[in-house]
Amino acid sequence: MAKDGTNRGGRRVRAGAKPDPLNEKLAKGLPATRPEHQLATPFDFDGSDIGEGAVLAGEVMPEPSEYLSAVQRDGKPLGADIVYRETWRWLDKRGCTRFVSKRLIEAYAQAFARYVQCEQAISKFELLGKHPTTGAATACRKRLWLPLPIKTTMQAVTYKQYVLKL
Repeated sequence: MAKDGTNRGGRRVRAGAKPDPLNEKLAKGLPATRPEHQLATPFDFDGSDIGEGAVLAGEVMPEPSEYLSAVQRDGKPLGADIVYRETWRWLDKRGCTRFVSKRLIEAYAQAFARYVQCEQAISKFELLGKHPTTGAATACRKRLWLPLPIKTTMQAVTYKQYVLKL
């Protein structure tokens, strides 16, 4: 036992003599086994285990919530309802509408619409940064790579707050 109270001795993993190959064991006449591969067993390609077949029927699209098409302060609609409808149609073509909840699609549509809104703000107002001493929004002279849209959203919100103070 070490001074700090931990056991550091004992058998090490994969220590000792390595096992003999299968062909050497068989040549010596020793009993040997080989692990079976799971995919080696034949698969039922006839589809006899599903009966009449899978029932893949899409659900009727519920109307998107009102907040997805709410008018923003600049007078333009958010546009998340369009993303919601496109996503629902895409899922419906693949028969997956009953596996995804309405709220999940709404959350995705709103996040994507906000992402597009932030990208448009960056294109229009340039990339924003925070002034080190005053904390006010300032335009960055260099184009920086931002890996996450969350940072872009935070910059757009900072800019919006800065403009509203003026």
